[in-house]
Amino acid sequence: MNITKYILNTMVLLPSIVLLFYVLPELVHVIYVVPFAVITALPVIKRFLPQKHQEDVYLLTILVIAILVVVSLLLELGLLPDTSFVRLFRIPLDTQTFITLFLSISSVSVIEGILAKNVNRAVSALFVSILPLLDQVFTVFLVTQGLSYFSALSEAYSYQFISILALIFTGSTNIDGVKFPPPLSTFQSPLNSFVLVAMIVAIIGFILYFIIVVDQKHRAETVSLMSAPIFMGALIGVVTFAAIVILESVNLQLFGGAVAVMATLIYMSRSSPDRRRKRQKKKATVISK
Repeated sequence: MNITKYILNTMVLLPSIVLLFYVLPELVHVIYVVPFAVITALPVIKRFLPQKHQEDVYLLTILVIAILVVVSLLLELGLLPDTSFVRLFRIPLDTQTFITLFLSISSVSVIEGILAKNVNRAVSALFVSILPLLDQVFTVFLVTQGLSYFSALSEAYSYQFISILALIFTGSTNIDGVKFPPPLSTFQSPLNSFVLVAMIVAIIGFILYFIIVVDQKHRAETVSLMSAPIFMGALIGVVTFAAIVILESVNLQLFGGAVAVMATLIYMSRSSPDRRRKRQKKKATVISK
C-alpha cells in the first residue's frame, strides 16, 4: 500500500517535478551545488533517524542557516573578528545563495510530497514547491533570449512586481492604458503542453487516492459524493470564465475572480463529508426529540 501511495503522490507532484527538471539544468551553474544537494537530501536522511528526532531536522537546519547568515552579516559589518575559525561559518550573502535556498525549498517540498503519508500533505507540497519554480521558468526563458541569469532574474521580478501593483490598485493589469500582464502569460514555451498534461495527471492522482487508498469505512461515501463537487467545479469554472470576459471591458475581472473564489470556498465548506455527517447527526437528534 505504501508503494501505491508513493505512486499517487508522485502523480500529484508531477507539475512541480516537470518544472524542477526543466529549470535545474539551467540553474546548476548558478546555485551552490553542495549546499543544494545536502538540503535536498534532508527528507531522505530524516527518515533514517528515530521517529522522535525526525521533526527536529528542519528546525535544526533553519537554526544552522540562521546562525551562518548572522555570522556572515556580522563579519560584513566588521562586528566579529575576522579569524580563520570564524571564517569557517561564513557564507556569501549574494543572489546565488538566495536562489540556492529557494530552489532547495522546492526540491525538498517535492521529495516530502512524494514520501507523504496522505494526499493532503502531497497537495500542500505541490503548492509550496511550484511557486518558486514558476518564477524560475520565466527567468530561464529570458536567459534563452540572450540575457545573463541575474539580469533575467531582476527583469522577471520587476515584471511580476508591476503586474501585482496594477492588479491591486486598478483591479486589472492595465495602468493608464498600458498593459502589464503577469510574466508567465507573455510567452509560449514547449513546456506548456507538458505542464498541462502534468496538471491533468495530478488531478487524476488526487481522485485515485480517494478511490484506492482512502479508509474503507468512508470510501463508498467519498466516491458517491465526488460527482457533485466535480460537476459544481466545472460549472463554477465555466461561469467564472464567462463573467471575467464580460467584466474585463470595465476592468472588474479581479472582482469577478474574487467572487468566484468565495463561492467555491463556501460551497466546499458546506458540502464536505464532515459537514454532511454533522448535519445528518443534528437532524437525527432533532427527530429523536
